[in-house]
Amino acid sequence: MRKFSIVLIALCILMILISCATSPEKGAKNTEEQERDIPEKEYAQAKLLREKIEKYGLSEYAADEYNLGEEMFKKGEENYNKNNKNSKKAFKEAITHYNAVIEKGNPVYSEHLQKETETVKKDAENIKANVAMKDEYEKALALYERAVNERNAGNFEKAVEHFEEAKRLFAEVYTQTEVKMARAEKSIEESKGELQLVEQKIKDAGL
Repeated sequence: MRKFSIVLIALCILMILISCATSPEKGAKNTEEQERDIPEKEYAQAKLLREKIEKYGLSEYAADEYNLGEEMFKKGEENYNKNNKNSKKAFKEAITHYNAVIEKGNPVYSEHLQKETETVKKDAENIKANVAMKDEYEKALALYERAVNERNAGNFEKAVEHFEEAKRLFAEVYTQTEVKMARAEKSIEESKGELQLVEQKIKDAGL
């Protein structure tokens, strides 16, 4: 009886060890699942939104949401490829907060950007860039008008993109017009100098 009990206990211990042991196949399966669950898509999306906020300085328009987003983004990075379930959850929360920042910030920023663009546009018109660089000016103007339409329609993100590009083009038109004006003035001064020289030669010749 005692011998039977010992054998029974040994069998129980052996079964426990077998059930607890992880086979190489099961271990490989767990590794594959872990790799498959890496939140690459969520990480990439969170980074893209974060970069957009930083590019346009939108964090100042929704500081609380931005700080929460940063906290979750950091948590997502800390758990990335270590605890992917928590990492994915954190990145999703970061995305929610970042989108809230963009949603609150874009209307205010687009209004600010529209005023800046209009200032550069007016500067260009004051030096007749719309005449000197007609085609380039009209290209900038078309983008500006598209941006205004997008903003009026509530498409603030598109409006910001178009205002940024229009502002850049108006600035280029302004600079290129200044260069043209400087060349023209130089040419006029040179022509005046040549004319004065001819007049002096005529005078010296007693004609």
